[in-house]
Amino acid sequence: MKKYLKILFLPLLLVIFFLAYSSVKIIKATNTSVFELNEEIEELVSSPNFDEEEVDPAIQELLTERKDTLLIELADGNARRIVDDYPLTSSTLEKLERARYIDFETDVSNVTGSLEMIAYDDFENPENYKEEYFLAESSEIKYKLYAFNKYSLRPATLIEVKEGKLLGDGLFGAVSTLSVSISAHPQVVATNSTSEITWVVENADSCTGIGGSVGWAGPKNINGGTFITTPLTQTVIFSITCENAQGEVSDSITVHVAPNPAYYINNIMTVYNPETLEPEPYKIGIFLVNPEGENLPFEASEGENLIFDGIINDFFKENSYGKRYLDGDIYGWIETEDENQACSGTMPKEEFGIGIEEIDEYIIQNSVPLQSYNHFLFIVNCPDSNSNFGLSSLGQITLNFNGINYTASRARIIFDDNIFSGTPATSIYPPPFSWRIFDHLITHELGHSFGVLHADGLDCNSLPISSAQHCFIEYGNYFDVMGNPVFSLHFNGMYKKNLGWINPNQILDITSSGHYTINPLETKAGIKFARIFNPAGISGALGLKYSVDNRRAIGLDAGLGLHEEISENQNGLLVHGFYDFPSGLPQTFLFDTTPDEETWWIYDVEDAALVGSNTFSDSTLGITIGPITNLTASRISFDVEIDPNATFPDCSQDDPILTTYSPYTYDISENDNRIEIKVENTDELTCGPSEFRAHGIGLNGVENLPSFYELIGPGEEMTFAWESPILDDMAPGTYMFLIQAYNVENNQFLDWEIITVNVVP
Repeated sequence: MKKYLKILFLPLLLVIFFLAYSSVKIIKATNTSVFELNEEIEELVSSPNFDEEEVDPAIQELLTERKDTLLIELADGNARRIVDDYPLTSSTLEKLERARYIDFETDVSNVTGSLEMIAYDDFENPENYKEEYFLAESSEIKYKLYAFNKYSLRPATLIEVKEGKLLGDGLFGAVSTLSVSISAHPQVVATNSTSEITWVVENADSCTGIGGSVGWAGPKNINGGTFITTPLTQTVIFSITCENAQGEVSDSITVHVAPNPAYYINNIMTVYNPETLEPEPYKIGIFLVNPEGENLPFEASEGENLIFDGIINDFFKENSYGKRYLDGDIYGWIETEDENQACSGTMPKEEFGIGIEEIDEYIIQNSVPLQSYNHFLFIVNCPDSNSNFGLSSLGQITLNFNGINYTASRARIIFDDNIFSGTPATSIYPPPFSWRIFDHLITHELGHSFGVLHADGLDCNSLPISSAQHCFIEYGNYFDVMGNPVFSLHFNGMYKKNLGWINPNQILDITSSGHYTINPLETKAGIKFARIFNPAGISGALGLKYSVDNRRAIGLDAGLGLHEEISENQNGLLVHGFYDFPSGLPQTFLFDTTPDEETWWIYDVEDAALVGSNTFSDSTLGITIGPITNLTASRISFDVEIDPNATFPDCSQDDPILTTYSPYTYDISENDNRIEIKVENTDELTCGPSEFRAHGIGLNGVENLPSFYELIGPGEEMTFAWESPILDDMAPGTYMFLIQAYNVENNQFLDWEIITVNVVP
């Protein structure tokens, strides 16, 4: 999902970079060479001299050039329906296929594989953040997916494109999934009490319950359902496996039975403490990479202290309450002659490493035991890059090295010579300990590697998540290392839950009105956070929910107590909205519960927490949080009202809003011309994202401008630009174009404007 308001990481440059309420993703239209290539290919293939028995190198070269040009556009997010605007005729495609040419679009069906994702972070230029998704048939065969809704599926999900088109490594078509998820409410019960088991299924032909209590084992409804357990006397695991032609998937939930399960009665907490488990390591293989001739930022021997024996490891130990820690080995420095590849923001999708030959040679020569690690991190010194950024797979993927497959995450960070300067990563409100840009880069990318997305923000003023528009902020949670940790460093409660750091009995699920209590997120004991949802209305397509946690100036969050401007947040609840698809990966959005329309987000969010008598309401979902009723050093109590009669509203669509900046001047002598427009999706959030088309119809005999297609979410806006050399062949003069933007899903909702372009020599 594109975000509207992008904020530069304040700790890095101490400035705020605003692109208010507009995606900064400029998409370039495919230039006229594609049409020219089509004409050349059509002419050669339709010629009487075309030989279907032998591949003509000239035609193949044209096809490859056409494919490369289109895929560059696709990498920028352009038209997934490429053949709508740049088609080769069906007869030409048939001849090319018979003659066994490659690099042209072909129809495919029933393409099945695992979903993989890579996040590309650029903390100094958040507008450059992007995500790439792949369908992996195997470690060697991976197709890039376009126009993909990241909230609908989680990485490693088994997915299928039933019907689509393939161009190079680009795969286009509707994605379906086989998925099953299971939950229990409550998940911790007293002896001889029952729990309700809920399972949600997508695209299964059969499902089977395994284990559990009496009555659970056996066939289960493929449309999902609920099951009330018999009275339980011991901890029980409920499992379910679902199948279709793609394969099978499974999920399970453990219902804990304890004499005194964790809950509050009249503000008195009874805590169930499960058996203490031994801390489990994240096994990481780290490769240090240095371009030939560059000075080393630190000795390899120092890496152990920087990562495994210092604050980076302490960060994960504290965030996980001692459950997890980093363990592994450091290799290098590995010197490379290929500085361009080493310092680029790319990672080959099929290969183990980052496209550096010297790394592969090092692994072989030193017999590096790749099988010993679940995660790989490449630390690249790029002193001349003038930037610090990173990228990572989201969770583990399949990697191939030397013919052997490995299942592991893969991340890299790239940094310049300022990364170890004295400037702390959180310069605005620094904590009482050293926290450098290097520390932030590694912890953030490892967060992706372990399986969580960004902690974003919603600057919606008084609007709840169900009505939020124009207000997404990339990295917008300033209390979370997966956002922009200006104020504090702990992961939010939902992300800790996703990572397995919080025990089930330490999560409070609120589904009815009442008085509730939780404990500070940073402490080991008690309830860490609460999830709030309305069973009456939450069955809507987007699965919108809330979570709340309480932060205190403890450990990594100690900075909250040092600065008066942000200390009040300790006295309330941080309110997060999140999407909860059955098969998806939740992403959290922090709300400012005391919004000020005239204040920039960085200062407005200083008092984000819900405090005192304030309340936060979502009338659509029938949820009101607050007021705070009691606050002590070890807990916070609050009221929640949930309307059982709330219903999830139907999707309401409307015309998009097209913004142009006519008249435009197009100077043929310059190479940075741009005809820029903006398209806004005004649908209600319940509609989900839709594909929009923007195109320019030339008036008075002028050639049309190429089309754009882009998936735009409700309330989002996307900037498109036709750039050089689109009009370079036109004679100087004044030209008019009818610009249209409309919803492709129904061709019903549109907006249009006539623009003037002055072409000058």
